[in-house]
Amino acid sequence: MLKELFENPKALFWAAIIHVLVILLMIISFSFDKKSDEAPSATPVTIVDAASILDQKVPTGKPRNAPTPDDVEPVEKPVEKPIEETAKEEPEKKSDMSAATAAIMAAQQAAMTEAKEQKKNDERQKQIKAESRKKAEAKQREKEKLKKEQRRAERKKEEAKKERVKAKAV
Repeated sequence: MLKELFENPKALFWAAIIHVLVILLMIISFSFDKKSDEAPSATPVTIVDAASILDQKVPTGKPRNAPTPDDVEPVEKPVEKPIEETAKEEPEKKSDMSAATAAIMAAQQAAMTEAKEQKKNDERQKQIKAESRKKAEAKQREKEKLKKEQRRAERKKEEAKKERVKAKAV
């Protein structure tokens, strides 16, 4: 092979040129592939001088003084009412409670009817999906039947041709 290279120096020249080009292309491509030293998940950090923070004055609101005992209003203790007065107030509370209870019951009833309607809609959707699946399956079965019939017809034609050929040969 060395003998052939000396006889044909053009091949040696072009091989050297191609190798040099390949090496140059590799060097250039690696020079464009520079990776950064910073990790991608690193967050930027700012360094703050502690002395400057300590020297700053922080604005505060007006100073507050604790109330003196003279400023505090006396709290009156509730006086227990006689049983007859509380008995009169109970029907009013019951009517308020019954109105609130009725509102709660109405809200619960509305929620229950809404849940029933949602359930009915879900059932309708399921029925529609089941019907569409059944229709699709029926169409698929029909297509398969047609294919089988076509295959049978083709086989019968081929058999008829073979019989004609046999009849002509005899």
